[in-house]
Amino acid sequence: MGFLGDGHADFRCEGGLGRTGTYRAVTVYYVSNFGYLAVLAFCFIGTLWLEFVFRTRVYRRWLRLLMTLVPVVIVFSLWDLYAIASGHWTFDLTAITGVFTVGNLPLDELLFFIVIPCCAILTLEAVRSVRGWRVGDEAEPPVEGGVS
Repeated sequence: MGFLGDGHADFRCEGGLGRTGTYRAVTVYYVSNFGYLAVLAFCFIGTLWLEFVFRTRVYRRWLRLLMTLVPVVIVFSLWDLYAIASGHWTFDLTAITGVFTVGNLPLDELLFFIVIPCCAILTLEAVRSVRGWRVGDEAEPPVEGGVS
């Protein structure tokens, strides 16, 4: 099935047992130009509650989050820019906002490199919280007697 860009889609009707129908256009309702952002919003909202329920403190430790996100955003943005410039990667203009950043990188894609890692970090920190996993970056527990 492919979108025609005018709210219609071409698709092939498949009958049972190998019989095929004809091509026809049907009206398809979709979130034009905000599809990518809608998916990102769904992912963000779907994991945001982990911050509060499991007290992951991901957003409260903003400097730590920033130090995690900056390399991800830089590396993957450069990778995408190279792929776009080489003609190896394109975007469906009917599903993105049409706002482009430096080097013709869609704003939606840049937001992807921020939102999805945040969702992954929130999920990891929630699992760590529930399972009691330590990775060595936690504050040292107080020593009994007050002397280390």
